Amino acid sequence: PFVSLETPSVVEFNGQWHMFFTGVYSEGAPVPYAIGHATSPDGLTWTVQTWGLFVADAQTSWMSFLVAEPGAVVHNGQLIVYMSTRGPRPGGGPSLQSIAASTSADGLTFSTVQQVLTQAPIYPMQRGFTGYSSPAALSHNGAVHLFMSVVHEDVFDDPEWRQIGIQQAKSPDGLTALQQAGQAELNL
Repeated sequence: PFVSLETPSVVEFNGQWHMFFTGVYSEGAPVPYAIGHATSPDGLTWTVQTWGLFVADAQTSWMSFLVAEPGAVVHNGQLIVYMSTRGPRPGGGPSLQSIAASTSADGLTFSTVQQVLTQAPIYPMQRGFTGYSSPAALSHNGAVHLFMSVVHEDVFDDPEWRQIGIQQAKSPDGLTALQQAGQAELNL
């Protein structure tokens, strides 16, 4: 159903390889992207389980404009899939790009997507920051370490969407109490 695929994320879980990928729909589709899921016994031969595992809801929620850029990690016996989401900003202004997650205990059924991280106050909307994208995670020393791009899209000055820095957050379970680093290294 896609015109192209991008941003694969692969993990080994329960004796099988799992790939999550962004699928790009053709122009004019209700939403631009979806996240698909494929599995493999050896990491070479893949079977698509679903083309649209995670899709924007096309309503008015924080994930209504897009769901894309998966980043998977195995932590404490569960599979966590992070993703970049975009939707209306509460209170108005440019859309908010946040990080969401879904979990699975078996690699086949997934929880409802929940928003887990929005932009920190150190990246204010008034300075052109719109949130985060491209999550990647690792499990280390009993915590999930989540890394994501800082998005800059100053709709008042320079409307070009750019990834200009890397932000880091950490959590014991990967879903709650994500503590963000104080400041990312920005390339403005």
